Amino acid sequence: MKQAHGAIGKRSACIVLVAIVLLTPVLGDLITTCPADQTIFRTYKSTNSHAATHDSTVYAYAACFSRPATTRACKSDRSNAVLRIHNPDGGTATNAHVEQANKKTAGYTDICFGDVTCTYATTCPASTECIASLYYDTNSHVAECSSQAYQIKICCSAPLPAPTAVPPPTTQPPTPPPTTTPPPEPPPTTPPSAFCGNTICDPGENAANCPYDCAPPPTTPPPPTTTQPPPPQPTPTTTPEPGETIPIAQPMTQPPAPQPIQPTPTQQPAAPPVTLITPQPIPQPMELPTVEEPPAIPEPALQISEAALPVALPFPEITPVVETPASLPELVKEKQASPEPPDRAWLWTMLALLGVIGGALGFWRYARTPLDKYAVTELRAGYTPAQVRARLLQAGWEKERIERALKKAKK
Repeated sequence: MKQAHGAIGKRSACIVLVAIVLLTPVLGDLITTCPADQTIFRTYKSTNSHAATHDSTVYAYAACFSRPATTRACKSDRSNAVLRIHNPDGGTATNAHVEQANKKTAGYTDICFGDVTCTYATTCPASTECIASLYYDTNSHVAECSSQAYQIKICCSAPLPAPTAVPPPTTQPPTPPPTTTPPPEPPPTTPPSAFCGNTICDPGENAANCPYDCAPPPTTPPPPTTTQPPPPQPTPTTTPEPGETIPIAQPMTQPPAPQPIQPTPTQQPAAPPVTLITPQPIPQPMELPTVEEPPAIPEPALQISEAALPVALPFPEITPVVETPASLPELVKEKQASPEPPDRAWLWTMLALLGVIGGALGFWRYARTPLDKYAVTELRAGYTPAQVRARLLQAGWEKERIERALKKAKK
């Protein structure tokens, strides 16, 4: 397992190195990865090749300049002409010979590029870039500058553009002070002399929290009313007539004392009437008639002979089945007919690594800050890292961020 992981790691490292080499352009020579606005003309191959105009889609190699051009129109004095290409019909030219820009052979047209100024020499000065090399000064093939180059080198240079405005350093907005919430007001306190139970409803007390002091006084029940018996009426006295018998008045008796009122018991529901059931006399069992038992039937005598006894059968013998060596080739053929699926884990690992590498390269190329873009633009314009660094420091940028942007722009 460790050896497999080691092999995968070595393979991944090789893929990363190859990707970096292929994706890193070498400007100022015949290359295959040149931006369209930096391509001067195209060639079929890097050595002993015919040439084509910049808009050709047939040839893969391009003569690449380090800075882009905004125009391809030739100036009136032809000072921005790089060379001349055989193109008698105009338009896009392919499979053509070239000559130096100072020649005037019929059938050749100028190839101009931005504000460049090109000369021809066996060795290009340090302030210029070698675009390509020519075998002759006219009717010539084209080759690269680095290896297997021809003697006549095309050496081009361009003036530095005006520096772009330095972006202001980004500053973080000030953090607002934290908002503080005032503490809640304390509840009102009662004076020391006030307390619940002093029979005074003090401030802050009410019938809910101190019913003893603040509850309304109890109402006095009305006195009970007693019914007095009516006073006895006086009996009128009359003078009896002669011979009249005067009844003797009976003494008045006191009225009976009032009896206490007894509570009326709750009326219970009346129970249903109970009906008494008179038991019926139990009937006497009936006498069954006597039945005579039938005479006993004699049982037949069983005679058992020896011939009638069952004969014990022997148990069947089970012969075990053992696979012989002759059946082994058939098993091998069955296993060979259904082989196990191959292990393709390494293939998925390689695809995942390629995806990670592609994502990282895409992020490196497109995820750039304004400072990174400024550093790339100034370096491509021809300014040195020291000049770019001094300009950014003067504008107020931090040194660490400047160094990081310059390092990223050089890659």
